Amino acid sequence: MLRLSVFLAALFLPAAMQAQTPERLATVETLTEQAAALNLHQEQQWLHLLHYRDPDQRIPRSEISPGPFFLAADGSKNPQAELAATIDAAFAPVPENQNDHALCRYPARMRFLQESLGFTPPDQPLCTDLTRWRRGGKITGVSLVFASGDLGNPASFFGHILMKFDEAGEGTQTPRGLTDRSVNFGAVVPEGDNAAIYMLRGLFGGYPSSYSSTTYFQQRHDYGETQLRDLWEYQLNLSPAQVQLLVDHTWELQDARNTYFFLTRNCAYEFATLISTVLGQPMLPTIKPWSTPGDLFEVLSNTQLADGRPAVTRVTLVASRQQTFRQAYAALNRPEQRALRALLYGLAEGERNPPAFAALDANGQTRVLEVALQYARFGREKYDADSEEAAQARALQSQLVLLRLRQPAGAVITPKSRDVGPPHTGHSTSLLQATPLSNSDLGAGLELRLRPAYADLLSLDAGAVPYAGVSMGEVRLLVRDNHVSLRQLDLLRIDAFNVSPTGLPYDRTRAWKVRLGAEDRDLACDRCLVGFFEGGIGASLPIGERAASAAFLEARAVVGERGRTVGAEVGPNLAMVASLGEGFRISASARYLVTTGDVDNDRFEAGTDLRFGQSETWDIRLRGRYLEPDTDDPVSELGISASFFF
Repeated sequence: MLRLSVFLAALFLPAAMQAQTPERLATVETLTEQAAALNLHQEQQWLHLLHYRDPDQRIPRSEISPGPFFLAADGSKNPQAELAATIDAAFAPVPENQNDHALCRYPARMRFLQESLGFTPPDQPLCTDLTRWRRGGKITGVSLVFASGDLGNPASFFGHILMKFDEAGEGTQTPRGLTDRSVNFGAVVPEGDNAAIYMLRGLFGGYPSSYSSTTYFQQRHDYGETQLRDLWEYQLNLSPAQVQLLVDHTWELQDARNTYFFLTRNCAYEFATLISTVLGQPMLPTIKPWSTPGDLFEVLSNTQLADGRPAVTRVTLVASRQQTFRQAYAALNRPEQRALRALLYGLAEGERNPPAFAALDANGQTRVLEVALQYARFGREKYDADSEEAAQARALQSQLVLLRLRQPAGAVITPKSRDVGPPHTGHSTSLLQATPLSNSDLGAGLELRLRPAYADLLSLDAGAVPYAGVSMGEVRLLVRDNHVSLRQLDLLRIDAFNVSPTGLPYDRTRAWKVRLGAEDRDLACDRCLVGFFEGGIGASLPIGERAASAAFLEARAVVGERGRTVGAEVGPNLAMVASLGEGFRISASARYLVTTGDVDNDRFEAGTDLRFGQSETWDIRLRGRYLEPDTDDPVSELGISASFFF
């Protein structure tokens, strides 16, 4: 049987790799028998390298689709056949293109077999492509990088993950910013697919996925300069052998293809799989059937190695171009900030020395010009290169450079870092909440809430977009009078204040919000479920450094059971979020909706929520709701919530 499996495995190898000598065939047969006796094909390391996740299932399968990732024809569902084929390939003659030899293509698998069976292949091909991937042995460490969420991009609602290979450098002059390699994983999305199509296909496995790589310098530019997203680098505490394993295994994955699922087999799942391969520990919460980037970084940051050392040695923020400008702006004093605004608006009107700027001493003017140059560079990166805004930013930068050249050297700005921790210090990404309620019309009740992911306006801001919330699949059940009913289902909810602490034109973005789902029609009725889609657009305003307000114009479409209730609603919404000391945050909103159609009943709604506590795993919340319809009496509701994050 073993001889037959070796024969079948070799049958599917390239012709140049089948020309084995009798001596080599005998060695291959002996090693294959030894591997079978040791059950190497059942070793966790081997199964990890082949991306088998549940080898005990009736028909085990790799999560990677059949193709060039496997040497055996049935390698995606037969780890023993793949092991036999890999041993055979190790002894195959070197082809004309030496990079095609299995020793060059599958270095991690080969190292596992050589260390387990104690053999040395007779030929050693010159693996020039692999050597370039390994950066000539200069890779000394591995970091996982969290890119903050992008609420305008469904693929990045919850953030994104990259893997970075850290190269050796000398002191602060390390070249890693230019030469470090970055590995990415994501869906292969055709051009033209819009956000709705992406969400639908991504949820149900409608896209293939793949690994790709480029320089980390390029990724920093794309995320930090173009997309204006902060990056958090988590340096892993790995041994040289573990670093080498990750480097080699990601090389093997460059041609691998599998299926992308937005909520499960996404970037968090894939990179958790890679880290589990070297650490031998699960890197995602086992209680959840879904995965998010926040889950991986939370588990990783709480993981200890076998010798007690932490799995993460250092966390570093790489601020985006926008964040860098905002930090520099915050470092200016109030007169300097006023002078900056006067200078920027004055230059737009042809005035080069407005009074507020002229009143500063030389040092103050230099500081203002330094920040103004950052603002102009930020504007150039924010807009398309051929847009009118980018042209204006380039012209502004030219004027500022001339003014700066007239000033003395020095006056370096020390950016004022924002008071936000890395993503793993925020709330865990899933919420379970119980809320005893008292309703002025309907009496007492109990609301149970489950939010699979991710955050709301009361959540801790660590690593997240401030004054924003995004969630998917949130469910609220109501228990009242011995009945259980669905009170609310938010398939998708996004609240984005987009607060600008500077208020300058390039730094402003419209506030917006969107919700899609179903909910009880109002506070005065249980089991009155209607479907809805609502959206709003507006503007926000910071209130000091710890609060913000926003005004929206909202529109809402409503559809009741079997289409019997159909209507549209429109009106203003005023909202506010404030942090009032450690562990205390409040959000409040009020809106007036003018309704038409079958739901013709104008109404005023208001609500307030207070959060107490700053734990990553729990908090206490107070809730108040008020409804005043035009055609009925007002209704109010109060509740106190115990929230658990996991």
